[in-house]
This record gives sequence, C-alpha cells and structure tokens, in this order.
Amino acid sequence: MVRHALQRIVRQLVRLSIVGVSALACASSSRVEGVAASDVAAAGSVARVLLVLPLNVTMAMPKDLEGPSLAVWAEIENYLRAHGKQLKTVSYQDARRLWLVSVGRVRRSEQHDAADFATAAKLLTLELRRHTEFDALVVPSVFIQQASIAGTRAVWDGVSRPIEIRRNHRKIRRNRLHASRTARSASLHVAVFDASGRMVHEGQGGLDLLVRAQFDEGLSEDMATSKFWYFEGRPEFFDDPALLHEGVAKAFDPFLSPELRDREPL
Repeated sequence: MVRHALQRIVRQLVRLSIVGVSALACASSSRVEGVAASDVAAAGSVARVLLVLPLNVTMAMPKDLEGPSLAVWAEIENYLRAHGKQLKTVSYQDARRLWLVSVGRVRRSEQHDAADFATAAKLLTLELRRHTEFDALVVPSVFIQQASIAGTRAVWDGVSRPIEIRRNHRKIRRNRLHASRTARSASLHVAVFDASGRMVHEGQGGLDLLVRAQFDEGLSEDMATSKFWYFEGRPEFFDDPALLHEGVAKAFDPFLSPELRDREPL
C-alpha cells in the first residue's frame, strides 16, 4: 500500500505543479524503491550541506495551510540543524520558475509516467548546482488528506493522534450529522536528491489534525456507534512543536535517524 500510494503522489506532482491541486495519499514514511535503508541512511550521513526548497514548490499549497505552514518550515530547519546539517535555500519565486522550466523540458521529451517527477527534479538539481554547491536537495511539501479513525484517535502517515472532542450544549441540527470514518488531516511529504539528481529518499509523516468532533450534550461520545456527532474545523493547528517534530522525523526517516534528533549541531 505504501509503495503504491507514493507512486500515485509521484505521478501527480508534475501535473499538480501546473493545475494547482493538492495531492492526497495514505502512505507513511517510506524508502525509494530498490534502495536499501542502510544506503539511504548512509546518504543522509555524508550529506553535510542541504539545499532546502521552500515548501510546496512542486505542488500547490492548500489554502488552509498557507499561514500555519510557517511553523512546519521552522521545524524542518530545526530538525535538520539538530542533525548537524548546514542549510541553504532559494526564494520561492526562483525555485518555482526553475521547477516549471524543468517540468516543461520533461513534458517535451517524455511520455507522462511515474518517472516524470524524478526526472524533472534531476534537471532542477543540476540547474541549481550551477549556482551553488550542496550535497543534497530537499523538496518538502505539505498537503491535506484523510486519516483513518480508530476509536477516538486518528491514524495516518505513521502517527496516531487523539481526536479533540467538544460537547454541544444544544441539539445538533440533523443535516450536520454524519458517521465519518475518516478525519481531515495534514502531512509532510519529503523527497531528497543527491548532487547528481538521483533520488535517494522519499517519505511522509503526519503533522496534525485539522478537525475536531462535536457531540450533542448528554449523548454517548463513542464515535464508533453514535450518530450524534460531526466534525468541524479546528481554529488552530500546527501549534504543538512536539507533534510537528514527530511528523518531520517520520518524513525524513531513514535519511536522518529519529534517534539523533536531539543531537547538538556540529
């Protein structure tokens, strides 16, 4: 399931860079097919200078995540520095322009398939190398998907989070009742390429729930059996650094080991 889900993302990313629609997936942190986890970890160990693209250069940023995503970017920087990495970046405008040029070159030369994203990213890597030196290119994106509900918890992309439950002091209007088995959530997708443009890592990690449950006052809060509840958007999310830390670590594993996350930068 993980491999197929990530393949769907890869097929979508080049297309989505043009049409501006967010990708959906149900995969957790994963490895590049055919590359051993030990080799991915070795690549992460020797890469000292990382060029980190701004969030969502290769796919549209969901409108709901635009402002809150600044906290995700800060956690990515903190996490990479905690692993002793030297960071570089480029402006969103320049990165986006070069990405679209790379996409255009791929579209003119190849049929669309699962290799499109990796091929365009390789061209982008080589172009960026003409302007600055780095050991690996990091391409991060945040996106919205549906988490599975297990009891009063939501499970997706390697994380399990409690669902916030609120009591409604008046009866819920019946047209808002539902028995959803999924919850709207946000994840981080990360792709890493070495200096030659070869993909060495791809993974995802769950970041935060975007909804909370409302129950009618006095009724059961058993989400598996009660029909008297509904989801509403949470007014704030991405506000817990520990949750963001967990999701970022999942997305970078095994390129960077979660066990080293608290190490002081070299």
